[in-house]
Order: sequence, then structure tokens, then C-alpha cells
Amino acid sequence: MYTYTQVPNFFLEEQAKTLGEAELRVYLCIIRKTLGFHKDKDFLSYSQIQQMSGLTAKSIRRGLKGLAEKGLIHRSNPRYHQTQLVTLPPDFFLPEALTNFNAELAIEE
Repeated sequence: MYTYTQVPNFFLEEQAKTLGEAELRVYLCIIRKTLGFHKDKDFLSYSQIQQMSGLTAKSIRRGLKGLAEKGLIHRSNPRYHQTQLVTLPPDFFLPEALTNFNAELAIEE
């Protein structure tokens, strides 16, 4: 029996085309480790992402940074090679959630 992870349609239709290869691979890993286990956040290490994506540490760093800048994720510990708590925007399945998530982060920072 095969299992699967649902990926929101708006991500595939709107966001995926705006991402570079490293960002896309890292994001798919994040979706698998979060939504795939019915969570909105998880602690992820570079080694986990490397195993799943086949990317180098440099590419992972670039992918995480780009995703955070685009507001697709929030990371609690953006230091290089550290395990990070990665959080998806609330109401991830709704396109307007990204706008609200980015506004909330701007207030917190």
C-alpha cells in the first residue's frame, strides 16, 4: 500500500512557478515532514533535508532563506547547519493565508 502527502493546489498553480530548484525541493521536503504527518510545523535538520532532496548544504541554506523571504515558511533558528523549527503559514490551504502570515511576521520582528 502506498501513502501520499497532499499538496495544496494553490501552491502548485501559483507558488511553485516562482521558486528556484533548491527552494522547490526544500519546500516539498517541508510539506512532506509537516502536512504529511498532519502538522503545521516540525523540527528539521539539514541532514534530513539532504537525504530527502539530494541537495548540498549550500543549496539547502539558499532554499530555506528564499522560502523564508517569500513568506512561505518561518524558521525559528535560521543559523547555518542548525536544526530548525519550520512553520507553515496558518490556514496553509488558503491563498490569502500567505498575505496574513507575512503581515503577522512583520509585526513580530
